[in-house]
Amino acid sequence: MTKRSRKKKTIYNRTGHFNSLNKVVLPQAGEANKTMKIAICIFLVLATATIYSQVQDHEFINFDDDAYITNNLNVQAGFTRESIHWAFTKSHYGDWQPITWLSYILDYQLYGLNPKGYHLTSLFFHIANSLILFMVLLRMTGALWQCSFVAALFAFHPLNVESVAWAAERKNVLSTLFWLLTMWAYIRYAEKPNIKRYGSMILFFILGLMSKPMLITLPFVLLLMDYWPLRRFKLGQEKGNGDIPEKYTDKGPDILRLVREKIPLFLLATGAGIVTFIVQKSGGALQSMETISLSARLTNAMVSYLEYLEKTVWPKGLAVFYPHPGNALAAWKGILCGLALVGITAIVIKFIRKAPYLAVGWFWYLGTLVPVIGIVQAGFQAMADRYAYVPLIGIFIIAAWGVPELMAKWRHRDKVLTILAGVWIPILMTMTWAQIGHWKNSITIFEHAISVTDNKYSIFTPVHNNLGSALFAKGKTAETAKELVEEAQAYVDAGCFSILCEVTSEEMCQYLAETLPVPVVSLGAGSRADGVHIITSDLFKLWEEHVPRHSKVYTDLIPIMEDVFTRYRDEVRDYVYPGPEHTVFMSDEECEKFAKDMGWVSKLEELDKKKSKK
Repeated sequence: MTKRSRKKKTIYNRTGHFNSLNKVVLPQAGEANKTMKIAICIFLVLATATIYSQVQDHEFINFDDDAYITNNLNVQAGFTRESIHWAFTKSHYGDWQPITWLSYILDYQLYGLNPKGYHLTSLFFHIANSLILFMVLLRMTGALWQCSFVAALFAFHPLNVESVAWAAERKNVLSTLFWLLTMWAYIRYAEKPNIKRYGSMILFFILGLMSKPMLITLPFVLLLMDYWPLRRFKLGQEKGNGDIPEKYTDKGPDILRLVREKIPLFLLATGAGIVTFIVQKSGGALQSMETISLSARLTNAMVSYLEYLEKTVWPKGLAVFYPHPGNALAAWKGILCGLALVGITAIVIKFIRKAPYLAVGWFWYLGTLVPVIGIVQAGFQAMADRYAYVPLIGIFIIAAWGVPELMAKWRHRDKVLTILAGVWIPILMTMTWAQIGHWKNSITIFEHAISVTDNKYSIFTPVHNNLGSALFAKGKTAETAKELVEEAQAYVDAGCFSILCEVTSEEMCQYLAETLPVPVVSLGAGSRADGVHIITSDLFKLWEEHVPRHSKVYTDLIPIMEDVFTRYRDEVRDYVYPGPEHTVFMSDEECEKFAKDMGWVSKLEELDKKKSKK
């Protein structure tokens, strides 16, 4: 007579913990209907793709997209030995991010400079991130509806639009993909520790750091996961179902073992952090204490933590740039916000035994924002929507598990939760659709930023600057010239203080100079503007790379440069440069049509004189 083998029973409780009689047994969502899980994934894909579908008609914007893509000759070289070497050996724009550069090079190979392809690639990564987040949480907790709610909030929240709709923020969605894959690999390792699974976790982590160093906080998040929901170590805690409390003892050696197994991750994160600091400092991205004092940084950090939460609950006034108030921010605001943060932290610690998801979600949020909260200030922004892409997952976890817990004793709990989700998620989807529309082009995104942001600070100048440099390589026909005139007028109406015409027709540039109330500057657009701009590296055939300190300098270019600049100044003043050979013109027919449509009398008279001479 054979004995029946007894299967080890996995027990789930209301807090989302899972327990095993002998070891960690990760749930395979056995209680979740497989069809429902597939339906949720299909919904996430279709809904996210529909909301973001408008990005395929969006343009590049003149805020980092030029540096990353449109004016980046290394990216536009395609996959060559030189471009790959450049991606891995050079630091650019404050980060070492070779995997991100390779993704741009691949996009250029596939799409050229068509922005549609770049935007759809970023959208693909965002959809993938939403699905992987859903599967990671479901594998750990087995809670189908809580996990789907977190994934939906992540997919549809307006704060995440910037990371998806801005081509220059590819690093954000790409690094998050590797962040989530690292979590997935870590769960598999926790289920069955072996070198192969540990190696895959390390690999994904390295790829993430090579996309964006934001992953330096991931090892700490894995430790949070060890407590909940993986329960690889235990604090004294109570069941959340009202039964007799089941106490556990904190086993110090277990915690130390979990820390030791992550030492390679901590070392990699530390190295990435040091490299990023050095690169940003050498590149001039870090602000000095004279510019923004330590007290101002701490004050802004405390305020920003709560502002992110406010925009999470009600995402209004989202902008591409939030100006840093510098030393003008009142210290009392930082003190009040700091006290609020301390109070929330005390509450989640108090309930760590009954509701461990509160502590995990809250410390996920606080910790993952540390690198970008502004203590080490890079750039002039007070905060940024893109910085919240990963941190808000912690807040979403709190909402997904906390709201049902609060309503546990309600008679109509399930109906209320269904109604709340059915109302709130469509609202977010609608707001996200509207926010995506602001990213159509440079004019729309910066007009919106000016309209919703406090722009009284001098640091807000970059937004106005970027409003004045989007007229590029157009204006050779009457129709395109009129389009550029409308764009230029929109810039002026939005508050820009100059217009740069880059490789536009001379006639169009001349018309703008004669009709607009702001200076119009020509860069390859003829000599009839209010000013002529030239790039020093073009004058001297200099390249992007500067001479490093260890190189030997064989000659002094200063005398030659002084002579060149003097000749350049004199020829511009005498209308010798730029000459016809340096300038793009309309045909006489198109110019006459444009002049008639615009009522440009002086140009019509000039054309008549030209005809009479013939």
